[in-house]
Amino acid sequence: MCPCQSHKNFEECCGVYINGSQWPSTAEALMRSRYSAFTLGDISYIKKNVGGEAAREFNEAEARKWSK
Repeated sequence: MCPCQSHKNFEECCGVYINGSQWPSTAEALMRSRYSAFTLGDISYIKKNVGGEAAREFNEAEARKWSK
């Protein structure tokens, strides 16, 4: 099951965004995929789709540590 609690298989839900085969079509899908990536420790996915001031202040090492 997908960590975003959609009650769908991960591969059919956030997995398609995290593996790069699709881009989330809504803000909700993007946030769900970020949450799933975080729970799986895939900080590189989160870093790839953060923009603006949040991107400048993003600390990958701290985020990775916190996700564990």
